[in-house]
Amino acid sequence: MIQGLEKEVSELTTEKQRVYSELSELVSERDEAVREKRTTEQEYLSLNNRLKNKSSEADNKAQAIQRLKKEKSEVEIRLNRSLTEWKEKHSKQGKLLDEEQTENNKLTQANEQLEEKIKDLERDKQKLPGS
Repeated sequence: MIQGLEKEVSELTTEKQRVYSELSELVSERDEAVREKRTTEQEYLSLNNRLKNKSSEADNKAQAIQRLKKEKSEVEIRLNRSLTEWKEKHSKQGKLLDEEQTENNKLTQANEQLEEKIKDLERDKQKLPGS
């Protein structure tokens, strides 16, 4: 009976050592899993923050693009107005210049005709007796 008990104690001791060994392995595996979980959570948070930053950056760039498009449109409108005004001004100036040149040509022609008449009259005056 003592031998049976000793054998049983020996088996229980071996079993206890095996269970402790397994427990130690399980605790190590659990600790490793907890470390991996924490690492994964940190990576997730880091990636989430990067995503938020990129999203915010994309939103800011989209807003900047819209603002620049609006500014470009406003500049184009002002430029077109200025161009139209410039064309109208120069068109009016061109018309005025044409009118002035036409008027000048008429006056020059009238002046030449008057000078011709004056010369004719002076010739006629010299032909008169008593001149």
